[in-house]
Amino acid sequence: MQRIELPGATVFVSGDTSLLVDCPEGSALAWLAAGLSPSGPTALCFTSGDWLRIAGLYGLLGHFALERDQPLRLIVDMREQRVEQLAGAFMRSNPALLSMEADWPGSLLNLGSLRLRSRAEGQDLVWNINGHQVQPL
Repeated sequence: MQRIELPGATVFVSGDTSLLVDCPEGSALAWLAAGLSPSGPTALCFTSGDWLRIAGLYGLLGHFALERDQPLRLIVDMREQRVEQLAGAFMRSNPALLSMEADWPGSLLNLGSLRLRSRAEGQDLVWNINGHQVQPL
């Protein structure tokens, strides 16, 4: 597994699976500049619904979600509705393949060989991805 730090975001890559944690402005450009897969991430999850953490979501979806064979998985904290609302606004005006998956703090999710577990820290989430902690800055 490889961990890559982007400005305001973290990427985990394992085999053909890639996870983007948080999606600030410029995430699509940062993704491409880092030499990551031109088809984009397999999934996205978020440490919070704070606008600074999700500000790049609409642009990232526009670049990576329209021409996919498999849905882009959005793992959303069901205590926070902003990510779901922003993705819903995108889907109403674009024919994107998206999969919205609920996460409650303490859930265990498998994404290929990546194992994700979240825990609440106030309104934010701290993610443990294969033993690596990611929390809001």
